Amino acid sequence: MESVCELLQFHKTRPDIERLRERNDIGQLTRLLQHPDFTVQWKAAEALGTLGTEAVDHLLHALLEHDLPGKLGAIEALAGIKDKRAVRPLIYLLENDAHSEIQWASALALGEIGDPLATSSLRNALMNPDKYVRFGSAVALRQLGWQPETPEEKTWQLIALHEWKDIIPLGTAAIGPLSRVVKDTDPDVRYEAIETLEHMHVPVPQDVCGSMLRDSNAKNRWKALIAAKKCRVPVPYLPWALSKRTRVRKNPWAAGLLNFLFLGLGYNYLGKWWGFLVFQVYMTTLLMFTLFPLKIIWTYIFLIFLQVPGIPIPIPVSVIFAVHAWDIARKMPDL
Repeated sequence: MESVCELLQFHKTRPDIERLRERNDIGQLTRLLQHPDFTVQWKAAEALGTLGTEAVDHLLHALLEHDLPGKLGAIEALAGIKDKRAVRPLIYLLENDAHSEIQWASALALGEIGDPLATSSLRNALMNPDKYVRFGSAVALRQLGWQPETPEEKTWQLIALHEWKDIIPLGTAAIGPLSRVVKDTDPDVRYEAIETLEHMHVPVPQDVCGSMLRDSNAKNRWKALIAAKKCRVPVPYLPWALSKRTRVRKNPWAAGLLNFLFLGLGYNYLGKWWGFLVFQVYMTTLLMFTLFPLKIIWTYIFLIFLQVPGIPIPIPVSVIFAVHAWDIARKMPDL
């Protein structure tokens, strides 16, 4: 019971970080890396970073035991201390952690520490699927004084730093990295890659154009269509290539069914901001229906309008709204 009370007190009170730092209370400061208040977290990390190498062992231990906020705080503190004992654990997190935030923070910390041992891992991270991890790795490599050895490595560095215009003069060497980035998870990154390929003065492989034309984002597909001349793709092939894209248009039947059963959710499914407001009105009506004095009155109304039990909207009205949602979805652009 006492431990529970202490835990509650720990979360409710705002600790005196400066006093803990003056007392050199490394254990308590390390625990504060998991405090629910973000301000407390980063101030504790900042304080630990000023305590020097004495705090390193506690922080390395925190990398193993703490949750996401605690790990991030420990990494920030280690970046401030710059002790080389943290290099290998941070490399491990960069290469293996499941959270992109941890990988990103680890890359930045490795750059701050400045040990060349991290160069190989950071160079590999330039091809990480996450754009934040790529960016952090490129920044860290610059801090380490790393210079790309090949035009392909230079391309990956520029992609990571989002310096797209500087990629164009690299010519054919940039095609390989860009052909991978046109499949990136981020639509904005894919757009920049497609646009870069459009302005390059070298032919683009047709399979790369095929990937661009199949993009799930409508804006990216249009940009790919404009860039397709670089691929020397025959014009009659373009509609066929576009037909292979991932379909993202909302299902009209799903929108209609949702609106029939739960008025407003069909609109919400279609991305209409006012759909949730309609649903709120529907739920309020449903709540009124459950009140006993109104229940008898509603029952007679339901019998008159062929109402489905449990749905406080007459069937003809539900059908009208269902058809309306279905029609909106059907008219949405699909290209």
